[in-house]
Amino acid sequence: MVRCTDESLYTGITKDVGRRCEQHNAGTASRYTRSRLPVTLEYQEEHETQSTALKRELAIKALSRRAKEALISSFEVRHRITHPKSASSLEVTETEMRTLNRAFLWYATMTAEMFGEKWIERIKELAAIDQ
Repeated sequence: MVRCTDESLYTGITKDVGRRCEQHNAGTASRYTRSRLPVTLEYQEEHETQSTALKRELAIKALSRRAKEALISSFEVRHRITHPKSASSLEVTETEMRTLNRAFLWYATMTAEMFGEKWIERIKELAAIDQ
């Protein structure tokens, strides 16, 4: 997901995120982003197959702006924790932890809906543990 200069969010799939961002910023990737340059990468996920990537792209596109911003926030926190610049980078506030938990539960629910009903019950069990 990239953020355009007008603060809109654009979602797509690619095998090479860096190359695709360069194409967007060169104005050769999509008509939507061409008039909203420059774009910055805000969120990304990896998927095993193009099929699951396309399903996930559609699910993200169907999200509200608020839900997309929550995904971006969770990505920023996870990135800070997994790529610390200092020991203080590893500290997570209670609000950040709630954001991560909500994003995880939402993602797990979306995955469950893609892959079967039995997973939905398991996700509900995990959600009950968090509360």
